[in-house]
Amino acid sequence: MKKSIVYFFTALVIIAIVGLGLFLFNKNIPASGYLKVNAELGKDTPIISALKPAAAVRLVDGSQELFADQVYFDLRSLKWFKGAWIEIVYQSDGRLLNGLGAQIDLAPDYNIKKPLSDVELADGWQQALFYFDFENLVVEKNVKHFVIDTVGQPDQFLKIKSINIILER
Repeated sequence: MKKSIVYFFTALVIIAIVGLGLFLFNKNIPASGYLKVNAELGKDTPIISALKPAAAVRLVDGSQELFADQVYFDLRSLKWFKGAWIEIVYQSDGRLLNGLGAQIDLAPDYNIKKPLSDVELADGWQQALFYFDFENLVVEKNVKHFVIDTVGQPDQFLKIKSINIILER
């Protein structure tokens, strides 16, 4: 009787360890081939950094206001992700979204891209969608550097409501 209880608990522990291992494996290498992450505006997260320089951004009512022509953020992803769809939901208050760029040279040099689509949402916000292939980007320790490029006067700003990224394998 005692032997069967020991075997039962041993099997239970082994099943729990294998299940945890499979869960962790699926978190890092999703079976769907996609991993969606959302930026927490004003905060660094393990995958997306806060917008910087800090003097060029201000957090107001759940959105960030950008005052500079170029504001940067970093994306940390594992090497098996080959590209990313980046969605920026924004609203212009005089400053216009010119594009989004990724670092392609150590200079640093950024290839600024216009949005693939720029849709006006019902609540007055706009949604810009970009795609970046990681093959030609500068990668330092799985970190890719991006720049949000805007145009406007110093007293104008661009509000960012959300930055959502879908990484693909």
